[in-house]
Amino acid sequence: MAAKINLGLGGLSLRFPEDLGVSITLNRFLASFDRTGFEKRGSTYVSAGFDDARTRLTIDLRAIVGDVGVEWVGR
Repeated sequence: MAAKINLGLGGLSLRFPEDLGVSITLNRFLASFDRTGFEKRGSTYVSAGFDDARTRLTIDLRAIVGDVGVEWVGR
């Protein structure tokens, strides 16, 4: 699965199941990003277990002036 997100001003909360493999390519300016649960590979943030995850989500995220938060949710 893939998603493209553009955030101009404000906040974004992302909630992912713990077993989902997530890859985020992030372009940001004056925006914070909660890296909890991610490791950086080049310009991409990859969740722990991404390579072995049964289901994966790739996100292209562009954020200007705001906060991007991540919450890992158990099933």
